[in-house]
Amino acid sequence: MNSTSAEKYRIVCLIAAACLGGIASPLAATDDSTPNVIYIMADEETIASMLKKRGYATGGFGKWGCGGRDSTGVPENHGFDVFLGYYDQVHAHTYYPPYLYWEIGGWKAIRQGQWRAVRPKARAAWELYDLEADPSEPADLSATNPEILDGLKKLAASAHEPVREGTFTSTDRHERDRQSKLRKQDEPAPDKEAII
Repeated sequence: MNSTSAEKYRIVCLIAAACLGGIASPLAATDDSTPNVIYIMADEETIASMLKKRGYATGGFGKWGCGGRDSTGVPENHGFDVFLGYYDQVHAHTYYPPYLYWEIGGWKAIRQGQWRAVRPKARAAWELYDLEADPSEPADLSATNPEILDGLKKLAASAHEPVREGTFTSTDRHERDRQSKLRKQDEPAPDKEAII
């Protein structure tokens, strides 16, 4: 291993140690044939594997980055009962879809590339902005770029999901949590019939 490779190895180990809860032993190996790829050693402990030994249920969500499929570093081999996310940088680079869509109340927005379309109220007209040319968005370009706006509106319509109300199997703990905000969690729950 030359000095450049040794330095990369040391940096990778320090980064991985920080991400895995400050474990200071060498965690990972990388070499010139697989640059920027981190693999945790098969016998290396993580915080999740330590908690697992003590009976905790563990889960990891997001980008792992310490071992891809078929390597010694997959999270399921390091104490995680459940892992949902991306194993490595290769897969994480496709994290975002070709557009982003979001709704808040009656407000909707969609962004694709340099373009962002916004509908500020449920019955308002859509507005269109070119974020590359005009990041502060003072000029609505919907009238001069109707084909771009129509394409974004179609994407927004396909991305929209109707609101679905959640349910409780029991509201007892929820009501107790609400009461704790008022420091009344040890008092009996209010009579639901008395609440107007």
